[in-house]
Amino acid sequence: MKISVLHHNPSTYLPTRSGDPTPVQRNLEPSVHPFAKARERQRALNAAKIERMFSKPFIASLEGHIDGVYSLVKVRDELGGMASGSGDGEIIIHDLVTRKPRLRFPGAHKGMVTGLVFTQDIKIGGEPDEEEGTTTSLETRLLSCGSDKTVKLWDVRTSSDGVGDEEDMESRSQRTPLGVFPGKMPFK
Repeated sequence: MKISVLHHNPSTYLPTRSGDPTPVQRNLEPSVHPFAKARERQRALNAAKIERMFSKPFIASLEGHIDGVYSLVKVRDELGGMASGSGDGEIIIHDLVTRKPRLRFPGAHKGMVTGLVFTQDIKIGGEPDEEEGTTTSLETRLLSCGSDKTVKLWDVRTSSDGVGDEEDMESRSQRTPLGVFPGKMPFK
């Protein structure tokens, strides 16, 4: 009497190491899968529709950073202002209308710039108004934090704002922060 036994090799259906996924057996015979072409065509059509649905026209790029940009912020109450901070510690304030950098702070932080925010300080004083007796003006400042455990306050006024001084244009790269606030941990 002859007994036939089915014998399976455990390496075909068990993972080789613990933690590895279990091997999946697939039959790639085309006669077994009669709807494979139709299914692949439907998947391709759906992918093309989704790609068209989410595609938007490319408008412009902002040049200036060498490393990747890790933080962006828009100037409140101004349509054309935006600041970006990169991984090499540089902060650039862009003019979106002309698509050129308005201000640069190279080496603003040692390491990555992880956060930016614009503030608006209300300054009361100056020449008095006819109606109220005092004047108020908004001064825009920029706060930045980085992986170097500091928060820095920057003056972002330029000569083109009508507020900065004339040598402001030449001394953009020599700007120092108005204040440096050290922290205990890197800001992320």
